[in-house]
Amino acid sequence: MAVHLPTTPDIRDCVVIIRAAGERTESACVRIVADQMRLLGGDPSTRLHVVHERPFSRALQRTYELGIASGAAWVIAMDADVLLLQDGLARILEALASLKPDGFTITPLVLCRFFHGYCFRGLHLYPAHLLPSALAIMDACGAHEHIRPESCVVLAMERAGHGYQATTLPVGVHDFEQAYHHIYVKMRMRGRRECADDGGKSLDRYIALMKSLADLGDHDARVAAWGLEDGAADARAAVPPPPHYDWLSDYPELNARLSAAGIRTKPALNDNLGDTFALDRMLGFDYLADTRTPKWIKDLAGFSDGLQRVRENFRLYSPSAVESTLIPRSQHAQHAQPLRT
Repeated sequence: MAVHLPTTPDIRDCVVIIRAAGERTESACVRIVADQMRLLGGDPSTRLHVVHERPFSRALQRTYELGIASGAAWVIAMDADVLLLQDGLARILEALASLKPDGFTITPLVLCRFFHGYCFRGLHLYPAHLLPSALAIMDACGAHEHIRPESCVVLAMERAGHGYQATTLPVGVHDFEQAYHHIYVKMRMRGRRECADDGGKSLDRYIALMKSLADLGDHDARVAAWGLEDGAADARAAVPPPPHYDWLSDYPELNARLSAAGIRTKPALNDNLGDTFALDRMLGFDYLADTRTPKWIKDLAGFSDGLQRVRENFRLYSPSAVESTLIPRSQHAQHAQPLRT
């Protein structure tokens, strides 16, 4: 099996594995990836897989198994709530070129609906030759019982000498256009995770942000606030529930709140969601008012200088000007850094 090369990988040397758990954007996510794969010369019929295993630790295990079985040199693992920019898959290949020879994973930047800024979620890019080690370490590090299975494996691999990085060139958007049920379950998990991380010290500010958006008529944010509050209650309960929530379960507490608030279930989402969806969300983001994106990313991208500077640094081109040509390798370093920066 091929290992890291000092050049940008070819899409034909990659396999894309999409992990789905009832996301409203699943079909759109798959369609966008398949279209871009074809444009780059890849074959989605053999190099694109969708897994539906749950809990997520099982989906992660299946990701590693499929990556190994594919014979590909690189594995692009993404969640079905990620929608790529028009050249998002090409940007992912750039990110792979920046991974250090002994690195285990690199995570691309996304604009996240509920983080309300840019962060690293929904994607992990792996060199396939390290996946047998990752698969073997899952049980030893307790990934199947961990509230963050993928992070658990990544940290265990780091301890074994295979670090992780992040790329500051965004590839798409995360968690936009999700069903209320999905938003609630995900944010309930996030509320519980944040309590586990720091005792919930930052959670009150996060909930307040979601409520301020809800007061402006944002139903997604209202549901997110409910999920965060219930997740915090789970974490603080005398006997907390299991670490993994079932995405397909019914949550009467959510249904009652939706009914009381007069919020109706969203209709199914057409998979022909516009190809500029991610770009439009990025161009419409208020960079000057952003309080959530980490400062080091804001400084690199020039948030304080306004949209035009961000457009240049993030390469947010209009549809007619999208460039599929990858940036020279000499420029990769400015877009990839250790995740602990």
